[in-house]
Formats: sequence, C-alpha cells, structure tokens
Amino acid sequence: MKKRQVAWLFLLLAIVLAGCSEINQPITAESKGFWNEYIVYPLSWLITYMSELFGSNYGLGIIVVTILIRLAILPLMIQQTRNSKAMQAIQPELQKLREKYSSKDAQTQQKLQQETMLLFQKHGVNPLAGCLPLFIQMPILIGFYHAIMRTEEIARHNFLWFDLGEKKKDPFYILPLVAGVTTF
Repeated sequence: MKKRQVAWLFLLLAIVLAGCSEINQPITAESKGFWNEYIVYPLSWLITYMSELFGSNYGLGIIVVTILIRLAILPLMIQQTRNSKAMQAIQPELQKLREKYSSKDAQTQQKLQQETMLLFQKHGVNPLAGCLPLFIQMPILIGFYHAIMRTEEIARHNFLWFDLGEKKKDPFYILPLVAGVTTF
C-alpha cells in the first residue's frame, strides 16, 4: 500500500514540475499553467512587492523573500534534521542486525527486514521521513528560482556590484565565499 502512495506522490510531483519547461518566457499575471499561476507568479509578485517597499531595490526584495521562504520551510527542515539524527543514533543497532543476519537466503533477509522494522518502531523512526520534507521544499525553491529568473523587472536593476539581468558569475568571487562561510 505504501509503495502505491509513494508512486502517486512521484507522479503528482512530476506533473507539477512539468511546468518548469517554460523557462525562457517572462512570468506575468497572464501566464498559464498550474506551475506559473500558483507557484512562480505569486513568488514573483512577492519579490516585486517587497522590492517596492524598499524603494525598488530588487536585491533587498530577493533577500527578504528568501528569508521569508526559509522561515516558512523551517519546520520541515527541523523535522528532516531530527529524523536524520535519529537514524544516525540507531546505526550501531542496525549494523548489529546486518551482521546477525548476514546470510543471503530469502528467509534470513525477510527476518532482517522484520527486525529492522521493529527497531524503527521501537525508536519511533521513519526511514522515509527524512526525504518527504524535501519533496515539499523542492517545488518551492525551484519556483523561487524561476520567479527570479523570469521576472523582467529584476533583470533591469542592479544590486551592489551585480547587474541582476546578467547571467555572469560574481566578478570578485565574494558571493561564493559568503555562501561557503554561512553554510559552514
């Protein structure tokens, strides 16, 4: 039953992300399709709105919307991190089970699966719980990228040393360094 639900989830995700093919067309209120109408255009509008609040500074608008999006998906990220730590905590027990049932015959493998599921239940760990929040975050972050790329107003402005309409790299390599430091 769960395999069927996961298959439907992947199918739904593929349908939603199929709208990503209109990458070269500007986003407007008249853009058609689920992806454009419900994900990309609202994010584009939010960036534009925030930018207008900061005196048409699209760089600050993008930064503020980025922070808002990160705050909105923070509970998913926390859940994903907690589940990842719980999985790491039971790794020694999982390794012991694998050693105990190291035989390759089907009956032993079935017993290993049963013991593994009991271990997951005992510790309240779901091995798929670390991946599912990612499937919610992906369309939001990809839609945000599309909103930035396809909003024509952004392409006509500058922010700090960046020409936001240019697709060239940072000439001073400051942004990659800042990204690396903040990620660390």
